[in-house]
Amino acid sequence: EIYDRLFKKVGETIYGKLKFIRSGVATKSEMHLVNLLDIDKKKLPALRIVDFRDERKRKFYEFEGKVNEKEIVNFVNEWEKGKLTIMLKGENPPSEKEKYENGLIKAVSKTFKKEVHDDKRNVLVYFYSKFMEKSIKKIGIFEWIGMDVHANEAKNKLLKLVKINIGDNELENLKITSFPKITLYKYDSVNDKKIEIQ
Repeated sequence: EIYDRLFKKVGETIYGKLKFIRSGVATKSEMHLVNLLDIDKKKLPALRIVDFRDERKRKFYEFEGKVNEKEIVNFVNEWEKGKLTIMLKGENPPSEKEKYENGLIKAVSKTFKKEVHDDKRNVLVYFYSKFMEKSIKKIGIFEWIGMDVHANEAKNKLLKLVKINIGDNELENLKITSFPKITLYKYDSVNDKKIEIQ
């Protein structure tokens, strides 16, 4: 009842800005929505803005504040001003101990920019999908090179190798359609210039 009253009040306040829809997490169709919006049932209530204005890709924005009228309205206002960060579907960032896998640095959605846009080293990135057999077979070669680079880090100061499972990690403004794909990001490049290798 508390949330009923709150959401009714919020709905009246933001009327005309976007549609305000409420859903449960019990039925099959509700669970489809929960999965689509990447909602953790342990963290309810949860709010998302789904932006359909770009025909090429819908964008999701995650509410992280306190569930009260002021913060929800502020969330909507920040979205209107274009100040919110797009929510990207992705795995949890690996810990420092889990970061290296067979000589490769494991990147996810949240760590991709940090690992790849390096201002001191060239970064060779292996984009793959664990659902595609070809990707998994070829990663062995890339790992062999990665282990050599990692073991001889003193000699290879200008290179690091990164892998990202693109099937489970979305990237903003970067759409990979064929797997596997290898791209070299040069550390002295301006405006994210990169060399497509494969």
